[in-house]
Amino acid sequence: YKPAFLTRGYGGRAAGPLAVDPAVHKAPHVGDEALLLAASATTIVARNRPAGARLAAALGADIVVMDDGFQNPTIEKALSILLIDAAAPPNRRLFPAGPFREALAGAISRANAIALIGGTNASAREFTTVQKKPCFAARLEPASLGTAKGVAGAQKVIAFCGIGRPERFFSSLIAAGFTLVDERIFPDHHPYSRKEIETLRSAASAAAATLITTEKDFVRLPPDLREGVVVFPVVMKVEEPERLVALVIEAAASFHGHRDV
Repeated sequence: YKPAFLTRGYGGRAAGPLAVDPAVHKAPHVGDEALLLAASATTIVARNRPAGARLAAALGADIVVMDDGFQNPTIEKALSILLIDAAAPPNRRLFPAGPFREALAGAISRANAIALIGGTNASAREFTTVQKKPCFAARLEPASLGTAKGVAGAQKVIAFCGIGRPERFFSSLIAAGFTLVDERIFPDHHPYSRKEIETLRSAASAAAATLITTEKDFVRLPPDLREGVVVFPVVMKVEEPERLVALVIEAAASFHGHRDV
């Protein structure tokens, strides 16, 4: 199969459909997530998801992986994977009173499989037994830091980010052995200004610390302000990945057997 990512391009101006070129497009145009996805595979930004899927097909894709597409009803799906945070907040009310987009029971009923983020194999097996659906334990862990400039010796850091769960980023840094001098939180998908970065640099200089942030935040920084900012990359590790891959391949083969792309 030749996969392509399909994303709305949240935080970007482009309505699409368009194929993302990291050498040309920047975060204000296509959004931060689209740039990260494009580093791995063909990525289409489209507010109109069916139009984006048609462009992906025209470019040769026969599998479309929708970013944040679980609740988008405009495309028939071969497989829906629901991610559930094992450390979900106590407030389980629906937006705007809480963080949930829909009732959990309804979401589980539409899912073909579940990824329990931060869960264990035992909790995933229990979930499978109760829900009668495949459940996989998954976790976020640091990727190789070897490619991050200046990371050697950068143990004393000021961490900043504009993501949905900033506390997860900070706790990951501590678990990796960094000493957090300060934590600076910005709104999700925040476009950083020159003044904000200069303020962070001044704070880091005064504390003899290094600035560190996430990959998503780094791509939103203006290129001339990235020097000296360390990136802390993370990857999601899924337990029993071969079982998940088999599930995806089976669903794709079945879908292609009776549907056009």
